[in-house]
Amino acid sequence: MTKDYFLKETRPTTEAPASVARAMTWAKATNEITGLIRGILADGVVAESEAVFLRAWIRDRPELLCDSLVRSLACRVERIFADGIVTPDELIELKEILSEFSPEGETPTQLPLDRPAPVVIIAAKNFCFTGTFVSGTRKWCEEQITTRGGGIQNLPAKFPHYLVIGSKISGAWRNQTYGKKIESAMAARETKYPVSIINEDHWLAAITT
Repeated sequence: MTKDYFLKETRPTTEAPASVARAMTWAKATNEITGLIRGILADGVVAESEAVFLRAWIRDRPELLCDSLVRSLACRVERIFADGIVTPDELIELKEILSEFSPEGETPTQLPLDRPAPVVIIAAKNFCFTGTFVSGTRKWCEEQITTRGGGIQNLPAKFPHYLVIGSKISGAWRNQTYGKKIESAMAARETKYPVSIINEDHWLAAITT
């Protein structure tokens, strides 16, 4: 089956202000790589040749690495190639990774999460919540932390220890208001600040055990 890869490029005719240029770079990164991923996933299988192509495509476009999610995807792709051999299991894993990256659908996003999931310590640690939670209201979630000796920090830029993502967050989180909190936490994590990004299920396990 022949796959078509749809890449959309925009080239401004005049130099844009820095703020506009950054926004255009973000849009270009997400639009181009989303189109490529949709092409790869079109037949439901990721072939080794497609994995090689994706890796080379990202490497040839270092400017896209200014985008935190693209960086996360690139790191995970590189780990698959780390030993020089791409196994069938790794291709299945790559398919799962690419499915997580795609912004379509309403399933909870997994790509920004810490892998492996960290041990969650509540006492004397600060938590930030984002998205909609199945387990309860935001107030209820915060109370579960404060009654156990933890603190609440509503802005990831203020460096909480944990960012907890609600189960009802869509795979299209980048287009939602709560996407800024996730991006801020990812950026902080890249500066070696110890902020862990976890999902609701992992957080719930910590407060019920």
